[in-house]
Amino acid sequence: MKNYLITALLFLLFTPAKGNCELIAFALTADGTKNLVNYQNPFQAGFSSPDDYFGEFNPIDFDALPSSLIDETLSSPADNLGFKSITTASQFTPLFALSDTVNSQTSGQWVEAQWLFSIAGYNSINLGIDFAAMGDFETSDKLEFDYSIDASEHQSIV
Repeated sequence: MKNYLITALLFLLFTPAKGNCELIAFALTADGTKNLVNYQNPFQAGFSSPDDYFGEFNPIDFDALPSSLIDETLSSPADNLGFKSITTASQFTPLFALSDTVNSQTSGQWVEAQWLFSIAGYNSINLGIDFAAMGDFETSDKLEFDYSIDASEHQSIV
């Protein structure tokens, strides 16, 4: 049983819902971040197995990404797994990756990461997340997104 999808690519952004459409906050893009106040992830440091991963990933950490997440068919034709054909860190943009989060460090419990953005001065916003996935998903696998504004109750993004 896996509590999360094998791989997810997140692109977090906030835009005002009406008026001038303006990108006011984001993370994990080729352009970096905007108005990101804090990122928390108790599992960012990694797991004991190099095949398990849950965290933000930047090109500088290219060698830390589990090989199961990288499609290396260009250099190794037998490799048929992964989400992007890359051979060097320069071909990679920031993302949030996860792989096999059910392990001895999590005891099968949910893993969670949080991003805190400043959206001060905006009354109505849109929230968007782009992600991609691959792998063998069981009916018990779950990936959930929620948000909270000004310490309100968390609302599920449906």
